[in-house]
Amino acid sequence: MDQAQLNWITHFIWGIADDTLRDVFVRGKYRDVILPMTVLRRLDAVLEPTKAAVLEMKAALGKEKITNQDGALRSASGEAFYILALEQETEGLLHEITKVDMP
Repeated sequence: MDQAQLNWITHFIWGIADDTLRDVFVRGKYRDVILPMTVLRRLDAVLEPTKAAVLEMKAALGKEKITNQDGALRSASGEAFYILALEQETEGLLHEITKVDMP
């Protein structure tokens, strides 16, 4: 990724903060929201290839009324972590982002 693309992405993210967080958070506190959301989105992207398997495993374990699901869900994700939430939230955000042309 070259510097121009990195600058564009940075300005794009902070532009979203200005548009959506204005009057919700004090301007100086944006970083307290943006950084955690960026990290969560990155984790979600890392787990994207195994998301369906994790959700299927969660449904199967729930159907069998198994309460200790952590190990099986980690195994299904192929990572030391998994994310069950965020599916609907990130899909909507990704849809909005893909409508924007990157340089």
